[in-house]
Amino acid sequence: MDNKNNIEICKKLKSLNLRYCFANITLIIICTLVGIFLNEYLIFTSILSILLNICMPLSIPSNIDLDPKYDTVFKSTLGVEKK
Repeated sequence: MDNKNNIEICKKLKSLNLRYCFANITLIIICTLVGIFLNEYLIFTSILSILLNICMPLSIPSNIDLDPKYDTVFKSTLGVEKK
């Protein structure tokens, strides 16, 4: 029972992280268009790097600690290999 609940929580977390990343990808596309239009590539690249730094940590929520017996289920559901 707990295992099924854990998997559901993981799926919700994963979809939440994907939403954040899609929002960041949209912002990156907007920044690209603005950067091309204004020819301000330095501003564009700095914004791009900031957005990527926001997006990448959200993809792997390694700061969430779970009971060790569910840790494998959690990481495998999110596609993160356990070290």
